[in-house]
Amino acid sequence: MENFYTLLGCQENASYDEIKKQYQDLIRLSHPDKTSASNKNNESFIQINEAWQTLRDPVKRKAYDAQLLAEHCANEFVLFATLTLSEMKVDSETYSYPCRCGSLYSVPKDECVNLTVDLYYQCSECSLAILIKAV
Repeated sequence: MENFYTLLGCQENASYDEIKKQYQDLIRLSHPDKTSASNKNNESFIQINEAWQTLRDPVKRKAYDAQLLAEHCANEFVLFATLTLSEMKVDSETYSYPCRCGSLYSVPKDECVNLTVDLYYQCSECSLAILIKAV
């Protein structure tokens, strides 16, 4: 999803007046009557107008901001535990650690050989992750 704030050249905490000014400046530059009739300019005009229609309405803007936050959070790990390999159960092929949801974090041994950087592993059943610290 395109970020409307980035499209308009505004910060996410921009005031209504700041957003309106950016919209007006950009719409003048991309308006089909003022520019050549290329598809790129028309698409830009439509995107700028869509951003304005969303961000000018306080209810739509609040919903849009919530959607942006949800997308941001979906890309972040929710850390369940910070561990070293010695704190994990080991068998012939994997290191494992129980997750709060009842599943297991299972890390192949070959990925842990000569561990020089910290590794994040997300649970296959829930949104939690563990951090395995390099020693």
